[in-house]
Amino acid sequence: MQETEKRSLSGGPGRYAPEHYKPSMGGDDFSCYLDHAPGVYFRLGSANDGEATQHPLHHACFDVDESALPLGAHLLAQTAWDFLSQRR
Repeated sequence: MQETEKRSLSGGPGRYAPEHYKPSMGGDDFSCYLDHAPGVYFRLGSANDGEATQHPLHHACFDVDESALPLGAHLLAQTAWDFLSQRR
């Protein structure tokens, strides 16, 4: 699934800049889903140069640059299309 995601990233609009993050101790149950179905975990950056988007997640002043939402929607749709196309 990770390879499908990489291919989907390369064909998308806008500027996709995949980065690999070091593992963190953040709590998440996503790996439990991967025991039952193929999947991939990715982060969609949503900050810009404005001060409002520089706050960390869960901060009272956190804001998102909504221009990232169409890119995220495209990435999800393209990944689903690519994955399902491979299974024919």
